[in-house]
Amino acid sequence: MSGQKVETLLSDTQNSLKSTTELCNNIANTEDLPPVFKEVEKCVCLVQEILQVGQDQLQTGTLDIEDEELLADLKNSKKEALHLNGIFKVIAPPSETTPAQRYQEVVRKRSKDRVEDILLKLLEGINRLVTKDLIAASDEQASTLGEVMEEVKGSGSEGKEEGKGAGNT
Repeated sequence: MSGQKVETLLSDTQNSLKSTTELCNNIANTEDLPPVFKEVEKCVCLVQEILQVGQDQLQTGTLDIEDEELLADLKNSKKEALHLNGIFKVIAPPSETTPAQRYQEVVRKRSKDRVEDILLKLLEGINRLVTKDLIAASDEQASTLGEVMEEVKGSGSEGKEEGKGAGNT
């Protein structure tokens, strides 16, 4: 695996996450959206910080670019970041329908995972990179990562119940 390939994966993922953060900030009304929407920006910013550590390691030659797990988790992280960004591209722009209605439609029409599922997959991939010391995140980042994963897991079960009540079965 080349350093260029790893750099591209890190950069592409960072760009998708940056776009998602901007789209999060453009959603005017999040009241009817699942509770996890209040956590997305915090989670995405944490993932960006950790990926930046990986980019710094790449620049200093301390990132093991030959590790197959690194490549697999970075590919999956990119996929989940793009998936998350795609959902926000649909629900963020102003429209006659509410963001919650657009979100329900995206999940229904495209058979897409819910935001909490995608976010959890993204966090789990980053967590694997951190726990296997492939990316040398700080102890504080690692601890916060564990905490936000638990928050997302908790909001996922709440969101499932709320989603069912809103016709999202």
